[in-house]
Amino acid sequence: MGDFNAHSYYWNPLITSSNSEASYLEEIIDRYKLILNNEPGVITRPNLKNNRSIIDLTFTTPELGMLESWGIEEENSTPSDHELIFFNWSILEPKPNPIPKEITGWNIDQLNKDLEKLEKAKKEWSNLSIQRKIIDNLATKEEIENEAIWIEETLTKVLNLYAKPLRITAYSKRWWNNKVKDARLKYSQCRREYKNSLKNDFITQKLKAARNNYYYIVRKEKRECWQAFLQGEDDIEDNIGRESINRCWQALKYTSPRISSFTPPIKAPNGSIATTIEEKEAIFLESAFPRPISTPTSLESPIPLYREDEEDPIENIEIRDIDIENALFQ
Repeated sequence: MGDFNAHSYYWNPLITSSNSEASYLEEIIDRYKLILNNEPGVITRPNLKNNRSIIDLTFTTPELGMLESWGIEEENSTPSDHELIFFNWSILEPKPNPIPKEITGWNIDQLNKDLEKLEKAKKEWSNLSIQRKIIDNLATKEEIENEAIWIEETLTKVLNLYAKPLRITAYSKRWWNNKVKDARLKYSQCRREYKNSLKNDFITQKLKAARNNYYYIVRKEKRECWQAFLQGEDDIEDNIGRESINRCWQALKYTSPRISSFTPPIKAPNGSIATTIEEKEAIFLESAFPRPISTPTSLESPIPLYREDEEDPIENIEIRDIDIENALFQ
């Protein structure tokens, strides 16, 4: 992030021409595939002879991905003629394992809307369960466990026949919808057109506009999905139920800092590297609670609380606060 003092249609659609500094920056952006996180059209330096300037830019690498949020601080003013920018990013985590092939759920909402399939699924379940023995309070533990296994296997079989299977993975996103799909498709089409055709200003600007629009829609859908989760759709006004309370705790869990359970290797003062938990604990203990400096023991009598030239010892010594302060800090 920084003040690049460059004007380009790539990040400012309100201008009609770009300057020479922008061409070098655009080349760097395209070479390293940097992601522009600025909101399209948001002015970052408004008080420049009424010019609508966007020169404070925030980029991220493809490895880091898009920022979770980006915005202008409007409540707190600063003496600078540039706007105060704030943003959030998530901690980089190890890449998840490859997407599993097993089914982890079914689209029940879609099945409920398809009345024909729903009726067939009910009929299939009735035909399979009508011959089952009814479990009552006299059933044994083994019979209950066998019945539970049968229900799970049979229900899975019926849902596989009539409901659309879902594979919930680390890549599944609640905010992913048709708007994001359309924007991504348009961005992909513009990127293919840019690679397969002659490079001209129109094609380049079209690609940059499609990319900015895609990133903007992704950020917008993320924000709206989060707001919908916090507000809740089924809550009654002035009536906070258990579902709302659980959602509050879940939101707190999502927004709390992610603390890694892994402590990297630590270098001890003597130069050794601690890798195991025991070695790290020993270094932390030694640093937090250092051992006292040992002094040679002496059999001589302690220092008396009076001077040798005095006839009698000082029996009542008055120690003031200023004396203690002088002894500690002088």
